[in-house]
Amino acid sequence: MQSENPDLVWRRWDEVQLSIALDIKRKDLDSALSRVNSFLAGGEETPEIRSGAMGMKAELEEDLGQLENARQTLLVARDLVGPGFGRYVHEFCLAGVFRRLGQIEEAVSWYRTALKTSLEGGGVSSGSALNAFLDLTGGPRTLTAGDHDLCVQAVQRSWRILHLVGEPDVTDLLTAVSTIREREARGPKESAAG
Repeated sequence: MQSENPDLVWRRWDEVQLSIALDIKRKDLDSALSRVNSFLAGGEETPEIRSGAMGMKAELEEDLGQLENARQTLLVARDLVGPGFGRYVHEFCLAGVFRRLGQIEEAVSWYRTALKTSLEGGGVSSGSALNAFLDLTGGPRTLTAGDHDLCVQAVQRSWRILHLVGEPDVTDLLTAVSTIREREARGPKESAAG
């Protein structure tokens, strides 16, 4: 049961994130992890805030080489939110953890899951997951029919979300993904028109 005002919890989380950022700048990852753990121990956060905090915790765990802890934390964080950007990021990060663990099939599976989430969630462009998925699967020529269709749908959806001009050339997935990633790198506020 949440008893605290959600706005106050968001403000407290913002303050904790600033402290964590300072710890990271000082290269004190143990202190940063301790801060996020203390925040999570409060138990007053919304599922969205808790999911975000757990995502940060997993990132710190991964940076500290605690890959198994990061994997477990991301699985919990993912289950706290529905399809959308937060879940997509957690799934993308899970794939990265499995990739670092050398479990490539599991990484491919999580990139595939992230792509599916990008199609279910509103406003989620999936250039990073597309790029990693194509990289690990050997590229467009080695995709199964189902994976190819998934990539085409993710490219088309990302293209629309980013307001890119025209239609993507889905016969050249690598170029389309490159265009999507370039646009994503420019940030959400830049107009694609003109």
